[in-house]
Parts: sequence; structure tokens; C-alpha cells
Amino acid sequence: MVLETGVNGMVNRLVTFNTKHCQFINVAVAEKLSALRTEDYFRERAARGSVGRAREILGRAGKGVAAGVGDE
Repeated sequence: MVLETGVNGMVNRLVTFNTKHCQFINVAVAEKLSALRTEDYFRERAARGSVGRAREILGRAGKGVAAGVGDE
């Protein structure tokens, strides 16, 4: 894989003696894919959600339960 000159220079500065360039790039790509998958998950989950149902659940929270120490 060929990196742009500026990117390659940054990678060279960040890679430690015990880390290979390929390992560094693999971890960076894995982190980016994880972030994109997380974004997709929340977008899909939000589409299935219901504001009215959420308000109903939040309205019931704590009813009939005395405040605990520090909850005042």
C-alpha cells in the first residue's frame, strides 16, 4: 500500500520501534470501521425508536420508589 507523503511522514513519526507500519495501519482501519459500524447501529436503532414510548417509560421511572441516600 502506498500512502500519501504527508500521511506516511505522520505514520513514521507515530510508529514506535516495536510496531510495524502494517500493524499500525490495520489498527487504524479497524478503529475507523468500528466507528462507522457504531454510527450505523445508532442510526438504525433511532429509526426503530418512538419518542412517545420513551417519554412514557421515563415518566414511570422512580414512581413508588423512595429516594435513596444522595438522590435528594
